[in-house]
Formats: sequence, structure tokens, C-alpha cells
Amino acid sequence: MLSQKSNVVADSVQDFYVNLDKVEYLEAVDSSFHSYTFLVNRLNQLTNHPDVKPEMEALEAYVDGNPVNEDGVELQLESDGSYTSVPRVSTGNGFTSFATASANTVVQIHAHGVGDYDYPSDGDLVLLSEFLNQVKEANTNSNGIVLNNGQNITAIMISDGNIVALRIGNLSQLENLYDRIFNQNLHDFFLRAYNSRVIEPIDEECFAGTNQLCADLILEEKYKNNFDKFLDDVNLGIDLFTATKDSDGNYVWNCVD
Repeated sequence: MLSQKSNVVADSVQDFYVNLDKVEYLEAVDSSFHSYTFLVNRLNQLTNHPDVKPEMEALEAYVDGNPVNEDGVELQLESDGSYTSVPRVSTGNGFTSFATASANTVVQIHAHGVGDYDYPSDGDLVLLSEFLNQVKEANTNSNGIVLNNGQNITAIMISDGNIVALRIGNLSQLENLYDRIFNQNLHDFFLRAYNSRVIEPIDEECFAGTNQLCADLILEEKYKNNFDKFLDDVNLGIDLFTATKDSDGNYVWNCVD
């Protein structure tokens, strides 16, 4: 279930936006990477890997217990193709903290608690940009595993209603996002842009004070659509994916258009 969380007054946010056109994948250096089919296949392989799948299923089981706090784990890609899990440093109601990512840390998974969003929040976008920046810095003077222009970087969020992933569609734009989010003069623009495009329309359509007017499924659909459009409009360089499970219990991913 989504909770009402808007407490930021809308203001002009145009200074934050790059443009309102969807990023064209063919503008990328490696066009084969920037295709939905390729990204979906990579996600299927990643999340059904014998080292990764148990970590995801453990967090699914954690969420099934209706926890108040979040939880999470990071995964490091080893030279033999295996993954080593690194537990989160701390967690609480509405947050998960991780240690500084190493050069081969490529996957970050966290689970939301009861009442949190079933899709990533503005805080989750900040967490992803921090994660990417840490990996980038760790690889500057490292002989660690090459990250293939960011294609290995994946942020997965598990909630009681959804399993979603954020993947890099345009690395240079996501690196720019880190600069914009953590530039003191533009951080507020990011928060206002997110709230004005994602949260406030939902507040206006689905809430009267504290009374929820929309059914949960409608509320979640509105959030998903608003969030995906926000990613496109602001040109964050991020694509949104959702997962289901097939009859064999394997994760099957689709890109949200």
C-alpha cells in the first residue's frame, strides 16, 4: 500500500530539467547495450544467478513478515563470475545504509517496510546516484572488474506489492544526476521536481486530507506511471523494470514503457 508522503510545496522546477524528450538509446556508444531486450535479458540472468536469487528471496520472505524497518544487501561480482554478499550497515523505518561500495560492487538490493512505496522514492534515486558515484570513484585507480559502462550496475527494490529494478540507460546522464542532486543549489530543485511530478498529482487525485479516495491498485498504478514519466522527462539516464515469477519460480523482468 502506498502512503501519503507529500510535504514539499510545489515551486518552479524547470531549472532542474534537461529537456522533456525521452532519451534515444541509439545515441549511446554501444547501441546493443541500450536496448530493452538486452537489459531485460541481463536482469533475468542476474536475478536467477545461484548467488543472487537466494538473497532476493530472503528479502521477499523478510517483507512477507510485515516489517517496520527496511533491510538490504549489496553484491560484489568476483572474477570467477560468482557474487559475494555484503550486508547493509544499518537500517530503520524508511532507510537502509550501506558501506562505501568497492570497485566490484555491482548490485544493491533493499526491501521496503510496511506502508512504504511499492516503487522507488526520491530517496531511492539519491541512493542509486550515491552508489554509482562510489563505484565510479573506486574504479578510478583500480584493476578491479570492468563495469562495462555501467551495464552491471543494478538497484533492486522489494516491497509487499512489487519487485522493481533501476538500471542505467545512459551512464553520462546518471553521473550528471549525482552532480545535480548533491549540488547545494540544485538539490531542492530535484526534490521539488520529484514531488511536483510524482507525488502531488496523486495527493490531488487520491487523497482528501488523510482520507484515501483511490483503491490501492489504482494508487499504485498512478505512482508507477508518474514515476516512469518523471524518469523520462528529467532524463535521469535510468530505466524502470518490474519482475514477476514464472511457474518454475524464476524471476521474469519487463521494462516499464
